[in-house]
Amino acid sequence: YLPVADRSSWQGLTQQATSLLRQLLADSTHQQVTLVGESFGGCLALRVAAEAPEAVGQLVLVNPATCFRQSLSGVSSLVAATNLLSLFPKPLYETAQAVLVPLLVDRERV
Repeated sequence: YLPVADRSSWQGLTQQATSLLRQLLADSTHQQVTLVGESFGGCLALRVAAEAPEAVGQLVLVNPATCFRQSLSGVSSLVAATNLLSLFPKPLYETAQAVLVPLLVDRERV
């Protein structure tokens, strides 16, 4: 379980999700899972699959948010790479997400 309010970096989220996945598989009879990710979850799913390829049998990406380098002339890539929004106080963080997400979407790909 990754709490909605968790503002970890991409690396931190990847490590948490990979750990949860490995724990799930250790507690089951399955050796692999089908990993599904939507939007930013698609980015996280890609990172988890790269971190634990032995645990992922299939990867399903729905509208993955993967065009950061092309949007806003790279500003969105900087925001994602530095986890800049996590430094904001919670009310400002929530407002920033609501304002920035429409700017980060490549409308030609949606």
